[in-house]
Amino acid sequence: MLLLTLLGLLLKIIHAVPEAFPPYLPVQSAFIPEDIGLVEEPDDLKTTPTPASFTFCPPVNHIPHNFPYVGPDYRWSNKTVLDILGSLEQTQAFADSLRPFQDLASRLSDPGLNSTVWAVADSAALPAGCQSHQALHDCLANHISPHWVPTIRELSMPNTPTLLRPRTLNGDARIHISVSSLSETATVGAALMVNRYSRVIEHDIMARNGVVHVVDAYLPLLQPMTSFIDSSLAPDQRGCHLNLIRKAVQHAEFAAHLEQAKLHGATFFAPDDAAFGQLDPRYLDFLFSEQGKGVLKTMLQGHLVPNRTLFSNAFYDDEGTSGRVSGGSVETYEARAVAGSDADSDQQAAVAGSKKHQGWYEYELTPNPESDHSTQSESGCYKVPWGRRQFCLPTLRPGMELTFDVARAGGFIKMSVRSNRATRVRVKAADFLCSDGIVHIVDKVFLFP
Repeated sequence: MLLLTLLGLLLKIIHAVPEAFPPYLPVQSAFIPEDIGLVEEPDDLKTTPTPASFTFCPPVNHIPHNFPYVGPDYRWSNKTVLDILGSLEQTQAFADSLRPFQDLASRLSDPGLNSTVWAVADSAALPAGCQSHQALHDCLANHISPHWVPTIRELSMPNTPTLLRPRTLNGDARIHISVSSLSETATVGAALMVNRYSRVIEHDIMARNGVVHVVDAYLPLLQPMTSFIDSSLAPDQRGCHLNLIRKAVQHAEFAAHLEQAKLHGATFFAPDDAAFGQLDPRYLDFLFSEQGKGVLKTMLQGHLVPNRTLFSNAFYDDEGTSGRVSGGSVETYEARAVAGSDADSDQQAAVAGSKKHQGWYEYELTPNPESDHSTQSESGCYKVPWGRRQFCLPTLRPGMELTFDVARAGGFIKMSVRSNRATRVRVKAADFLCSDGIVHIVDKVFLFP
């Protein structure tokens, strides 16, 4: 309780959010207390000073969550990632699937390039959509990150970039990491989940050039945003029921509208059923009538930010540049891929991906004594950023803008959105990944003049 109280106090005095990779849980976790909130005065968010951080030194064999973890396994540390995958009985089939793809196999065999693989156990069935040669390549690429991501770092990154680059997204595809409670009949209280579907069953098998985690299922294929809303969104642990937003997208024929817009990445704020329930019943009936279809479509346009993909810990802007930050310089969450560099994000990503133990974080856990990362702290420690950041994002509705606020202290991330009417809307569940953007669940419907 003392720790939670201190973190709550931190949130009320911080002013800038740097690279938002929390050491604990993403925003939608049930472990985050509701009483840790944003400062309500918008003027408090107008400055963006230099990001601050504090040093966190976790015990080597203990992760501060209620799921099984026995520490890193260094028995294979003289082997490359691909060698380990081929040596472990439970991942041999996954390794065999990788070898025909030269780009993937050569990376995982290169001792000079770090990678992290969420390798699928042999008992898992390949998804139906991964049968063709190209589809299988994309499926496997989405299980590989070009960064060094042990478990303590998984908990620091709600959304971790992978080698997959969908043509409909304005950046790398990401996988979502979260801690999820299991059923009462389970032998453990919680599990580390990937994309809310695949469970990590073996952690931190350390390789010469990265890390291997073993998961129990292939990750679901990324779907277009409207298809995802129509078929995949289900009630989560916070009780977000989403029948009405699904009905609204169908009634307004919003999928066809977005197809005509030819978007390249997007952020959609989806109100849950409780949010629609706050509207006047007569107005709600009108929206879902034939006469109100146009009004409903315009309303949905105000919930969608085109060509900008804003995760809870990363931001892809239009044309690969960063978005406008209120009161501050133009910068992505990940603009420090090369410490102190002002190069554009594509160049940074290329440089970061080519250097050992260097990624788009400005802090990292020490992987080995040879690491020369400029922001490295003492062995076994890493720097945890904390603060605030604000983004002003134009919506698909002409002339309408949303202001997106992110606040954090250590592992606690909280997000809210304000429309032109300055009504603050809370993000109840964040980071539902799609092939063309991201979906966040909000607790109110945006009403515009």
